[in-house]
Amino acid sequence: LQNAFNNLGKELNVVQRMFGSFAGNFNLTGIGIAALTQRAFALSREIQDMSDAFGISVHRLLEYRAALEMSGVSAENTGKVMASVYQKIAEAQSGVGGSQSLINHLNEMGISLKELVGLKPEDAFKRIAQGIATVEDQYKKAQFTQEFLGRGGKTFGAQSFLDSLTKVTRSEEHTSELQSHSFISYAV
Repeated sequence: LQNAFNNLGKELNVVQRMFGSFAGNFNLTGIGIAALTQRAFALSREIQDMSDAFGISVHRLLEYRAALEMSGVSAENTGKVMASVYQKIAEAQSGVGGSQSLINHLNEMGISLKELVGLKPEDAFKRIAQGIATVEDQYKKAQFTQEFLGRGGKTFGAQSFLDSLTKVTRSEEHTSELQSHSFISYAV
């Protein structure tokens, strides 16, 4: 969620620079707020659409997006990377095309297709990242990353993602705990 707000702040700076030369007759504050509001609604729709498409809660999706960005995936590519992983799992499950190759690569990462299919979408994504992280041969690691995450994942660091996801999740749990303590203190 913090990353979303940071992105909104960046968008506001871009809008301010864009309209800076037209400041004479325009109220930049109104334009900035309107642009910020429009961007916030667009981002909200985008996140809800991704949540619906991937079958992941908005909260969990924001955690995954944050961890992906911390692991080297650009904000623009987070959805593409997640979609690519789910598409590859579906391809392997369908048994068409290069599905046997995908299944073989999953096996090389210590993952069975049966295991993946039994997981929630976010857990399947995390399991693929764990599998990639265990591959010691850097060439194979790059191959598997590219194969499962697509071009958008070329800067993905699997271990970095897993570490970041743990930090983001802990941070969220800590924030919830603090909020609950604050509420209890306030109520007493």
